[in-house]
Amino acid sequence: MGLPAPRGAPSGPRHQGRQERVHGDTLEPAANAANASNAADVGNEVRAALARNAGLDARSIWVGTENGTVHLHGHVHSVYERRAAESAAFAAPGVYQVDNEIEVLG
Repeated sequence: MGLPAPRGAPSGPRHQGRQERVHGDTLEPAANAANASNAADVGNEVRAALARNAGLDARSIWVGTENGTVHLHGHVHSVYERRAAESAAFAAPGVYQVDNEIEVLG
């Protein structure tokens, strides 16, 4: 049986099995899976935000996520679209930084 959770720590069935254990510089596989899931969730939120933006054609934008940073790649037709994509990415929950590598064509 393990030690009780620290005061104020999340508990209950929703939080069971979501503990991260760090050994040196690596995370155990369970933590890596949780991080990958969170990155996928953030990526999905950003893609949905891009799709909702009426002034933006998001079909030519690739979205990658890593540790709260969103990487935007692809091309758009105006500086307005490039900025709109960056704003939409920043507005998504869980995003702390945006690396905007979108190229403006024409």
